[in-house]
Amino acid sequence: MGRYIEERSEQEIVRFLAKLLEQRIPAVRCEYSAHSPFAYSYPLVEDFFSLASHEAVELLEDLVTEGLLDRRLADKVHVCPSCGWHTLNFVEVCPRCRSVDIDIEKVLHHFACAYVGPWSEFKRGMDLICPKCDEQLRHMGLDYERPANTYVCSGCGYAFNDSTVQIHCFRCNNTAKAEEATPQWVYEYVPNPKASRAVECGRVHGLDIKSVLLEDSSRTFRRDFLIFEIDREIYRARRYDSSLSMILLDVHGLDASPDVKDNVDKARVQNEVFEQIAGALRDLDVVSAASDGWAAILLPETPLPSAVTVAERLQSVVSEFQSVSIEEPISSTVAVGELLPTHERGNDFLDYVHQMLVWALENRAGTVVSAETWERETRNA
Repeated sequence: MGRYIEERSEQEIVRFLAKLLEQRIPAVRCEYSAHSPFAYSYPLVEDFFSLASHEAVELLEDLVTEGLLDRRLADKVHVCPSCGWHTLNFVEVCPRCRSVDIDIEKVLHHFACAYVGPWSEFKRGMDLICPKCDEQLRHMGLDYERPANTYVCSGCGYAFNDSTVQIHCFRCNNTAKAEEATPQWVYEYVPNPKASRAVECGRVHGLDIKSVLLEDSSRTFRRDFLIFEIDREIYRARRYDSSLSMILLDVHGLDASPDVKDNVDKARVQNEVFEQIAGALRDLDVVSAASDGWAAILLPETPLPSAVTVAERLQSVVSEFQSVSIEEPISSTVAVGELLPTHERGNDFLDYVHQMLVWALENRAGTVVSAETWERETRNA
């Protein structure tokens, strides 16, 4: 465990994580700060824990190491190789004398004598005179051409095509080659499922990641994590202008089999069904085994028509399900909705699709009902 997280009480860390989750803060983001060595600070962390900018970074990295935060690259800063500060000036200099007094000049090529040199060497008053043969250059294209531009050093007169870039640190006065500047990667930090579980349990130690994410041994996620994931996916969908759809699937017929004697048997078979559903989806999709025999499936980057196709495929998975505990066929009712501008939080989106599912169970049991169908039929009712 890192030094900075060890110096904080467990409850202090839990309170910080709770602040992120309760206030719907999607990420701990950096802000420019002239007082930080790497040009960025994390005011949220610094104010909460009363830390300096570099200490805040160390604490955040400790939380990443503990698995409580994920990090995303936000920027890349070059710092002085001597003092480690971002106070660098990148400047082009003459490769011969290192003077910064260099200018870009036109290059002239005199056809008659083949002399090539900077424009300043040819300039005499109002005329252009070749410094090699003293002929006057009158017509561009006939007497001469301008093949390129070049750098000319005012200090030593050296003409060159490529300047040298060096760095000068305002803080420690160090000068070095540009390639010697040290890259510093700057991140933003995102609370993850383990952070949610830490807040729920009131501790940051002894959390098993499987218990954080999954119900039993299946690939189905806990309901509390589902809400957390919906919030995150809503943030991503809005930020990157992408689609987000949700499926709610209610399974019927689990009670009909004589081999399902109690709620324990029912829950076991239900998890088998949901595990097969999860196996038919992409890795980025999220499946949550919710209460009352229904599952929620979150489909990032999926518009409504594609989500309906997925829902129909999942309904087939359910109808074809086979288990030693089930003799009678089972069926499902499915509701499919897409994220709307009015859905600000995960609960808004979930409630919207759940209303659809309730209507479907009452009016269209055993079918796939999309948001379009539901809105059209409830409007005409």
